[in-house]
Order: sequence, then C-alpha cells, then structure tokens
Amino acid sequence: MAVAPITGMLRRGLVTDLAIALGAFTRSIAGNDPIFPGLQISYKGGILANSKIAGLGSIFGSLYWHGYHMPRTYARDNFYRKLEQERAAARSV
Repeated sequence: MAVAPITGMLRRGLVTDLAIALGAFTRSIAGNDPIFPGLQISYKGGILANSKIAGLGSIFGSLYWHGYHMPRTYARDNFYRKLEQERAAARSV
C-alpha cells in the first residue's frame, strides 16, 4: 500500500507565514498590536531612519560576531587541536 505524497506543504507554509507577518505588520502600524501594545511604526524619518536602524543592527551584529562568537570559536578550535596533539603524542609513545 503506497503512501500518498504530501503536496502543497511549502506553499501552505509560505502563505501562512506571510499572512501572519503582514497581519502583525498592519496591526503594528495601526497601533493596536495585542502582542506589543503601543508599538507604532513611524514613517516620519523615512529611509534615513530605517537606514540608521539597519546601520545599528549591522554594527551590533559585527560586535557580536567579532567580539564574542569568533573568540569562542578560536578557543574551541585551539582546545580540540591541543587535545588531538596530546592524543597523537600518547599514541606514538
């Protein structure tokens, strides 16, 4: 007995995600968002305000990446490199 293929899952998920996102966006503009009450999107600053927000996001993202993530990654890599060297030295003896 063959199982029927699952069709339309991607399209259904995409439509649901877009509907939720646009619904939340329109509620936020109107100022009656039940999730974040009092949140209103202002278009007074226009593109300049949006670019400032995007610039701040990029700056803080870069600070996180180079200030926290990469040092932790280097520390992890160095730990495993040292561990592998110790194991190789123990095997050769």
